[in-house]
Amino acid sequence: MFFREESEVQQWCSSKGRKLGAILTLDKVWDIAKLWYSDRMSPDFRRHTPESARDIFNQQNLNDSFWSF
Repeated sequence: MFFREESEVQQWCSSKGRKLGAILTLDKVWDIAKLWYSDRMSPDFRRHTPESARDIFNQQNLNDSFWSF
């Protein structure tokens, strides 16, 4: 979902009975996507392991409990 302000996210979560998760800017999502899909078209592409996903999140300073698994 796309929202203009954090208060809109909180209102939407409340109205749907959802727990508030991470809130990212479009720029941050784009930065993650570039790292995540950078080798997607390579013949040697392999899906990300939990460790490689964690590395990408850490590179983007996404290291709070929401990004842990």
